[in-house]
Amino acid sequence: METLIWIVTGACNLKCPYCYAYRYVNEKPLEIKKAYRILDEAVELGVSYINFTGGEPLLYRDLQSILKYSMELGIETSVFSNLTLMNDKWAEIISRYSGYILTSLDGPREIYERVKGPGTWDRFINGLNIVKKHNIEIHVNIPISRINYRVAGQAMEKAIELGIESISVIPAMASGRAVETNTFVGREEFLYALKQVDEVAGKYGLKIPVWCVSFLVALREFKNLVYGNCRYWKVLDLTPSGKVILCDVVGVVLADAAKEGLIKAWERVRDHPMVKRIWEKPSECLGCKYINYCLGGCYARALIYWGKLPAPDPLCPLVKLEDENRGDG
Repeated sequence: METLIWIVTGACNLKCPYCYAYRYVNEKPLEIKKAYRILDEAVELGVSYINFTGGEPLLYRDLQSILKYSMELGIETSVFSNLTLMNDKWAEIISRYSGYILTSLDGPREIYERVKGPGTWDRFINGLNIVKKHNIEIHVNIPISRINYRVAGQAMEKAIELGIESISVIPAMASGRAVETNTFVGREEFLYALKQVDEVAGKYGLKIPVWCVSFLVALREFKNLVYGNCRYWKVLDLTPSGKVILCDVVGVVLADAAKEGLIKAWERVRDHPMVKRIWEKPSECLGCKYINYCLGGCYARALIYWGKLPAPDPLCPLVKLEDENRGDG
């Protein structure tokens, strides 16, 4: 194992309409001794990088402690924060023990506040400026939802205007609050957004990673977008209480690192039937020449849409859907 994605808290000061992580809001975060034990075992397993996310990790009472302990163990870390609670104290802590922050940007002020709430834009900009002042590296992720897909290009332009060129995009999935608000992005909407992102990336000479969209390997018209496939990564997702999940978007529990330890949990995950199924190629995709890399696209989105695995990614334009007029991702 090389990477941990650790949702340290489900608590958040915002209420984004497409948030998948609110399912963890009532999970009690681990006691610090148990968190330390997981970090100790992570080193034994070869983990070299941890992303501490949420919720809003700045609300996690032991964030400073686990950042410091991770550094002492030689683990590289990052913090995924909405930045609206950022202050000099937190920036100093992150600069000392981590030095890398990820955040999200839905678009210019009007769109941002439509998603994050009134008054959040100024708090975001203030937090961003504090992070810059402390010379902390910043990455901006642009979630593509039904709220902002028409202005994805503007979101990119705004990030660049703010001095950020480390940018990625990700489709909002039909999980968590997005189901209640119907804000997860559909196929045509997402492709519309990707065309804008690709155009802006070309304009500035950037290569933009698109998270959770391995089927992009088949869409050769996008020259400035790059992609990966998480199946090939040695990564584990942890919830606030230490449960190991198949993917943080779907929340299917595979093991419990808090109870049995991270090493034993990792062994159970490798042999879990759900994990084995994500490597199976969907029959609907067997005629595609990209199947050996793509493996059917995002398995989490496929599981949500079809209710089974293996199954093809409903966002892929090469896949026939149950309802072609819906195309929900």
